[in-house]
Amino acid sequence: MPISSHSIAFEQLIDLVEGRLAAEAEVALRARIATQPEAAAELAWLERTIGLMRSDTMEDAPTHVIARALRLMRPQRPPETPGILRRLLATLNFDSQQMTVAAGMRASQSGVRQLLFSAEDRVLDVRIVPSGTQWIVSGQVLGPDTTGQIELSGAIGAFQAELNTLSEFVLPAVPAGSYQLTLRQGTVEVAIPGLELGVSLP
Repeated sequence: MPISSHSIAFEQLIDLVEGRLAAEAEVALRARIATQPEAAAELAWLERTIGLMRSDTMEDAPTHVIARALRLMRPQRPPETPGILRRLLATLNFDSQQMTVAAGMRASQSGVRQLLFSAEDRVLDVRIVPSGTQWIVSGQVLGPDTTGQIELSGAIGAFQAELNTLSEFVLPAVPAGSYQLTLRQGTVEVAIPGLELGVSLP
């Protein structure tokens, strides 16, 4: 897909495809898309991609496809000023548990939950896996930097892990609860608050 040149946000198109919009909002958005060929083409691509993901019998969604699309849609970040810490709040772009519920399908027998977050030109692929009565958070960071640290913090304390050479990480097993996941890379800090472990969607 080419980089977006229209005025409709990529997140709005995802909400439209996944049926998250109210009826009036959907009608209004489709009217806007009808006047913008680039947005219409992007919507058609999203419908094909998400349709394939929903019909896929594999355990995980095609991470590389979603991550590549997110990187293409993200504007280039401004140059960083040395010594000044920039704090970013990550946006949730994909949750395999929400998609399973929306599609009326059974959850994966493995219990693996995949989430994709974005913050400017960074994409965080997060996996939550049960381990007995506890949970293991792992994943990979896609973006301009290859080194950094991930921290998972909650009521029981904080746990850190360094990114490996592939920008992957694995954190120690922790009990169910609400946590914050924080990525630190140079002068950039990306926060994912309210990460719920061991909580199933209704």
